[in-house]
Amino acid sequence: AINEKCLSALRFESREWLSSQLKISIESLVSFAVGFHPNRRAFSFPMRLPNGTVCGIRYRTHDGNKFSETGGREGIFFVPSSLVRDYLVIVEGPTDAMAMADLGFESVVGRANCRGNIQQIITVSRRLQPRLAIIVPDNDDPGIAGAKSLQAALRLVVPVFIVQPPKGVKDVRDCASEKENADWL
Repeated sequence: AINEKCLSALRFESREWLSSQLKISIESLVSFAVGFHPNRRAFSFPMRLPNGTVCGIRYRTHDGNKFSETGGREGIFFVPSSLVRDYLVIVEGPTDAMAMADLGFESVVGRANCRGNIQQIITVSRRLQPRLAIIVPDNDDPGIAGAKSLQAALRLVVPVFIVQPPKGVKDVRDCASEKENADWL
């Protein structure tokens, strides 16, 4: 219910502003069901269970602070209708997932953090049975360690590879915003 209220509260001008700030298309913001919570003065990003049900909400304020809705559960960020059987791309967070979607990748899941959601991603992988999974972590020590941990658990279900962004690039969203690096992705 909170997610639906946030979707209704998001004005087009605010969506345009967020799109510009994050360098994410309006189409991706819409497909990932980004909204706005007026009382919290923050954009809302629904977290989902592997079956697509919204189980929690991550908020992001105008200055980039992030927090979650009290009483919700940590979930993964994805568009349920976009998952395909061919492959699964796993990134960190909702904006990295949206950046991959903007580059044309359909089957993208964003983790809530670099160490979380392992069981949920295994569940999605078992249901989809993709040919392979690709983890693209943030380019820092915690991100790479989290990717290796997920790879160790996920390799029992599907062949899985880790692909690090080029040196000097923080994460997928930064990579996607520069033509040369976006072509690399």
